[in-house]
Formats: sequence, C-alpha cells, structure tokens
Amino acid sequence: MIKAGLMRRGRVVAQLVPDAPRMAADAFRSLWAERDDIDLVVPADRPPDSLEPL
Repeated sequence: MIKAGLMRRGRVVAQLVPDAPRMAADAFRSLWAERDDIDLVVPADRPPDSLEPL
C-alpha cells in the first residue's frame, strides 16, 4: 500500500491514504448492534408526475 502524508515541521499532520483498509460494514457496526432502534421502511412508490408535451 502506498502511503502519503502531509508534513509540517517534521511531523505528519494529515494522511492522504488510510493506514489500513476499512470496510463499509465497520462504519455501521455500532448502528446494527442496536437493532431495536432501527426502523427501516421502504417508502411508498408513488406514480410519476404528469408532463405536458413540448
């Protein structure tokens, strides 16, 4: 893995590439742990708006 960092006065102040790859599931792991609080509902599919011909 290529690492790049921005340095100021000999210290890294920002990294352009993370140290280790992270999975998207890791970002949501704490949310999924609280399953009782999650209420995912698919919105109703409404008909398209009518358009006037050009």
